[in-house]
Amino acid sequence: MAVTTNPSTNGPGGATNSGGPGGSVTSADITDATPAGRQVLTAPDAAAQRTAMGATALTTAQTTAGATGPVGQTAAGALVSLTGTTIATHNAATSALAIPGDFAAGGTTFSSITAPSGSYAYVRVRAGGQNLVGIGSLNGSVPQVVVQSTGAYGWSTNADAFSSVYDLMLQRGGPGILAQRNGPAAQALRIYNTWTDASNGEWFQIGAQITTDVFTIGPRANGTGTVRPVTAVGAWTFASGTLISSGSVNGGFAIQGGASSTSYVEAVGSTLLCTDGLGIRVSINRSSTNSVGLTSTGLYGFGSTPNNSSPVSFDVALGRSAAGVAELNNGTPGQFRDLRLRNLIASQYVEGAEMAAPAAPASNGFRIYAEDNGSGKTRLMCLFASGAAQQLAIEP
Repeated sequence: MAVTTNPSTNGPGGATNSGGPGGSVTSADITDATPAGRQVLTAPDAAAQRTAMGATALTTAQTTAGATGPVGQTAAGALVSLTGTTIATHNAATSALAIPGDFAAGGTTFSSITAPSGSYAYVRVRAGGQNLVGIGSLNGSVPQVVVQSTGAYGWSTNADAFSSVYDLMLQRGGPGILAQRNGPAAQALRIYNTWTDASNGEWFQIGAQITTDVFTIGPRANGTGTVRPVTAVGAWTFASGTLISSGSVNGGFAIQGGASSTSYVEAVGSTLLCTDGLGIRVSINRSSTNSVGLTSTGLYGFGSTPNNSSPVSFDVALGRSAAGVAELNNGTPGQFRDLRLRNLIASQYVEGAEMAAPAAPASNGFRIYAEDNGSGKTRLMCLFASGAAQQLAIEP
């Protein structure tokens, strides 16, 4: 500790030394001394100056009783005031170091605090009878910085750490919960891949947009940076489904219908698969074939209302009737539906079966059908809108 003196006509450091040089120094002498003189009389590292000035060694009681002014250090190592003083080191082997309220305001600085072997050292900030901040090996633990439960680690908006404006704070949200919050201001967390400066970088961001009340997650970039791909690892569980990593179903990346569901939508290479507990139900291939595939009993269905695509509401569907044969039905195999087209061009033949005569068509229309002529012969008929039917051909 740097020590200075301020002698006066009253004796060493301005103190009244009733015993003269080499005489006894009383508590009254210390109390009456000027601040600088009191520092000489009480500071442990000022023994040489006291000897040169004829002051005897102080007892613990004298030091404690006398060091009540704004400058000095008690035998216990308590610093009363250190305005403008630099403390190179403080050895905590035999004493604690207490810093008064005017310590920072006076410009006093530390370079180190040393703890003895087997012990620990820390700095704490107290106010209102509470420990607000602790720095060091607290309670013998690993080195750490700790704040009270309602405290925060904050960053100011400028170079002044004691600025009244803080726009980023990390706080305790509860047991095991780290909260980044600042009133109504939207927050974001960035994990950088590269950073050159504020205008050039690549990062992954989790954040909120206060203007739209939307949470976002994904890669970002600016300047010379590139938006990088994101690889999902492991199972991702959502409120209504689960994302499953590769290899779990058919070797691709799947979306499960629920935690206990056997239904999945899965991407495997260039193919999108819809599967359930019985196997692959739908496949959409983006390769050279650009195809959509169904199981043998699957249907391409059309709902009966504009906003309903549920299979139970199909009133017309295209399905597989047999090998190489397609049928148009109402969602149930064998329950056939009508087909409208402009021209029917057959490269080989058109096949049909006998039926009962249908109702007459609309005006200007006709219907061609086959029926039994009543004698076991099949005949081809054409029915007009008038209700009259004409035979086109008959089985020989």
